[in-house]
Amino acid sequence: MKKNFFEKHIEDYLKNLFKGTIFNFIGEIVKRLGGYIYQVLLVRLFGTTIYGIYTISYSIINIVLRISCLGLDRGGIRYISILKEENKKETIKKLATFLFLLSFFSGIFWALITSLFSPLIANLYKKNEVKNGLIYFSISLPFYTSLLVMAYSSRGFNRMSYYVLSENISRPLLQIIFLFLLFNLIGKKLSSSILPWFFSSFLSLILILYFFKRETNFNEKEKNYKFNYKEVIIFSYPIIFISILYFLFAWTDIIILGIFRKAEEVGIYNALARTAEMTNVFLLSINEVFAPLISQLSYKRDIESLKILFRVIIRWTLYFSFPLYIFFILSGKEFLISIFGKEFEIGYLPMIILLSGLMYQNAAGESPMTLTMSGYQREWALTTLIGLLINIILAVSLIPNFGIIGASLSTSISLIILRSIGIWEVKKFLKFNTHDLKTLKPLLQGLFSLIFLYPISLIIKNFIRNHIVIIILNFFLSYTIYFMFFIIFKFEKEERIIVEIIKNFLKKRNFPF
Repeated sequence: MKKNFFEKHIEDYLKNLFKGTIFNFIGEIVKRLGGYIYQVLLVRLFGTTIYGIYTISYSIINIVLRISCLGLDRGGIRYISILKEENKKETIKKLATFLFLLSFFSGIFWALITSLFSPLIANLYKKNEVKNGLIYFSISLPFYTSLLVMAYSSRGFNRMSYYVLSENISRPLLQIIFLFLLFNLIGKKLSSSILPWFFSSFLSLILILYFFKRETNFNEKEKNYKFNYKEVIIFSYPIIFISILYFLFAWTDIIILGIFRKAEEVGIYNALARTAEMTNVFLLSINEVFAPLISQLSYKRDIESLKILFRVIIRWTLYFSFPLYIFFILSGKEFLISIFGKEFEIGYLPMIILLSGLMYQNAAGESPMTLTMSGYQREWALTTLIGLLINIILAVSLIPNFGIIGASLSTSISLIILRSIGIWEVKKFLKFNTHDLKTLKPLLQGLFSLIFLYPISLIIKNFIRNHIVIIILNFFLSYTIYFMFFIIFKFEKEERIIVEIIKNFLKKRNFPF
């Protein structure tokens, strides 16, 4: 059957979206795997106490990082993608220089402020080593600020390779290399666990600046065109607020846990939280590609295309994350013990609670990015503030008495509330429903798979005592059975297009199909 113009239009968007996503997905896996290996090495090499101090210091420096970026990471994506659409090459070059210089000097300023106030922050946590942790992290702040701003902004070119190679691959791998070097040179000290951030950020920044130079290497002059840099600042400054709020929302559990509980407990919780975040890999991967596309579609007011893509992303996020959720329900305890050690066994129940909240986030769709990149950043900032206040109230109420279980409960409940408001706001401001009956398919497939696999998993555990074997079997079964139901359920036309894109991608790399 001949396709009409709109169907062809959507098919082109899907192809561009998922071609970029496949590459970015690989990069995100490398980044997450590298980051996860780094966390495991910190626990194994330095112990839970130093790891707990590292985690507290990292959570604080990340708040500072969100401020020092000035929202330019999102502003850069938006305006480079718009200028690219208008073919304003000389202006893109000038904008890139503006973004780098402003972010770098902002990083220097906030590094000095952090170092100055580090004794006060350490006193709040009643942990003196936090002061040193913040000073060590501050050294890398100017370089990592500029790296994030430039790497994110490079996505405006609709070329994910720059972002993936500099932030997702280069930085995590360099971090692991320098961790081993510093551990052997300095020994089991807090400095050798944090300073790899400086070296990896510095070298990866050089790489992304090289990519920008290559992308903007031309001498064309534009006549009678003046770009308003103030417009970038006006768009970006509310995003500072959103970034801080969203980071505080995501790390409220760690921050408040650090105040009320021991460093060792903070370390255990951070390990299970980073494990739970593996279910977000596909969502994060596709967001990097979806962000500039949202800007373009909202700029053109093509809301119908935006609605279809939003729903497709929900389904495919769940297709990739739900099997992992099933796996952690079946073998999460064995996984934590095998990777981190016996003392991490107590993290199983909090991890499942946290995973449930993250799965709701995946099922709810990426309303924060959609609203922010469509110009409703102020509205989403207010919503995130409400979610943060709910999270803080719950965390302060639950963590002192229930520890890591209270932390996971407060995060999951507030995350469900926040994302539910996001669904409502997309309907209110962008005038489309985020979900239809098709978005229920991945959830039903997951439910059937879990019901089918749970008794099988119990039988496996009765006959096999080796944790590694149990982990491998349950991982294989979780994905195999889920995708068996994926085939049994009727394919939608979008699924056929995307499966064909994936097959073509693999064929070009000599996979047998």
